[in-house]
Amino acid sequence: MFDERRRLPRTLDIVQSVFLAACVAGVPLLWPHTPDVPSRIAIVCCLGVLPALMLAFHSRVRVDARTVRLSLFPVWRKTISRSDIVGSRQRRVSVRDLNGLGLRPTRDGALGLVLRGGDAVEIELGNGKRYLVGTGRPAALLRALAPGRGAGARDAASAH
Repeated sequence: MFDERRRLPRTLDIVQSVFLAACVAGVPLLWPHTPDVPSRIAIVCCLGVLPALMLAFHSRVRVDARTVRLSLFPVWRKTISRSDIVGSRQRRVSVRDLNGLGLRPTRDGALGLVLRGGDAVEIELGNGKRYLVGTGRPAALLRALAPGRGAGARDAASAH
């Protein structure tokens, strides 16, 4: 029904790519100066694995008939049952309002999953929790979240 993957803004992607290249170039330079195994493992992790994970950093929103899946790869995942959603609405979000990008608490108590400023959709759950999801396609996400689009509506329709 809805599937969107978002990366950091292009400028940050380029900066991260340059940083990764510098780190990878640094491994052979430091390797001869580190005779012990723990130091070499630290070099590989800090200058190879960690920057590669930073470059792979992205958010994903998937909506199907029964669930909404939110993720910030490689650090966070959340699955929400469609039956727990009581409302959704479009909002504008500023990176300044969230004090950065990524997974951030908003000033009004929601949890923001935002990699770019601009359009977002707020999802409200029956238990009072709210998630603010940055998206390039807010209308499509709102349509996918609309009541009557989930499994419960399909189950009810097939019973008639």
